[in-house]
Amino acid sequence: MLRIGELSDAGRFVIDQFETYLDLAQAELQEQRRETVRRAVWAAVAGVAALLGIGFACLAVLVFSWDTDYRQPVAVAIPVVLLLIAGLGIFIASRGTAAHGWVRIRDELRRDIVTLREILWTR
Repeated sequence: MLRIGELSDAGRFVIDQFETYLDLAQAELQEQRRETVRRAVWAAVAGVAALLGIGFACLAVLVFSWDTDYRQPVAVAIPVVLLLIAGLGIFIASRGTAAHGWVRIRDELRRDIVTLREILWTR
């Protein structure tokens, strides 16, 4: 049976750890923010470069096929291929990813749960 003193020890432990949890959460949020901004900037740079590259590639294909019998099929095939690539990109981007954030705070909580169990049930 639990005694009042053991519950008091557990309560003090939880209160002492609360500040640690807040510090860890703040650090995790700052790290995630930096990572998100970095990824967003590089995704935008890659997107602009890809759009320019695709545009110039399409222009080159049209120029080289202009005086051939394949001008019309090429003019139709270019947007179809680009739409297929866009659809594939949307499909891949919309798939869920495994959550990898908050690792430190989860580990700290797991260690604290073990410690609380030791405080409450090993006496």
